[in-house]
Amino acid sequence: TNDVLNRLVTDSSGTHSCGARIEQMIMDNSDYDDIDLACKKVAQDFEGICGACDPLTCHDSTTVCTAIPQEDLPPGSWATTDIECQKCAKGYEWWPCNLPVCDCQLTD
Repeated sequence: TNDVLNRLVTDSSGTHSCGARIEQMIMDNSDYDDIDLACKKVAQDFEGICGACDPLTCHDSTTVCTAIPQEDLPPGSWATTDIECQKCAKGYEWWPCNLPVCDCQLTD
């Protein structure tokens, strides 16, 4: 949930939110390249603060994100893939989710 993802944790690396720690783990560690694995690891490492970050509920599973075709992107933008855009539906905030290259829609 957003409440858990926004909670702050301080350790030797500084003060960061549970969500930021998940994103950093995905970027820095190939063993945790999936948001569910990274979420579970952060929940274990910071159980008292991030422990409620259940991989089944820490993202909005009703959102579907797909890549926008290259021909529909603004000049200077590069297309990505549906696989890369999937992480945007799970709350990931870095590339490609921070650029207009993925189309995210709520599903019923």
